[in-house]
Amino acid sequence: PAACAGTRSAPRSAPRAWRRVRRLARDRVGVGIVLIDGGSIAGTVDRVGLDFVEVAEHPGGEPRRAASVLRVWTVPLRGIAVIRRAAV
Repeated sequence: PAACAGTRSAPRSAPRAWRRVRRLARDRVGVGIVLIDGGSIAGTVDRVGLDFVEVAEHPGGEPRRAASVLRVWTVPLRGIAVIRRAAV
């Protein structure tokens, strides 16, 4: 199908890391994100853009529920050092 006007998608040659982050968002798994400035976020990846991710911050070990979301972060991909699946 043709892409919608005004939308952009990742090129076919998208790096594996980008595709892995998309998979985390699709599977709605909890993650721990370490930022290059030393900060960290625990939550769920809600959306992945070409150069950013949106992360719903919620207490680690809890599923993402509207009532438990503390805030939503928009983080540039270049600002992320590590993304790990949360321990189950």
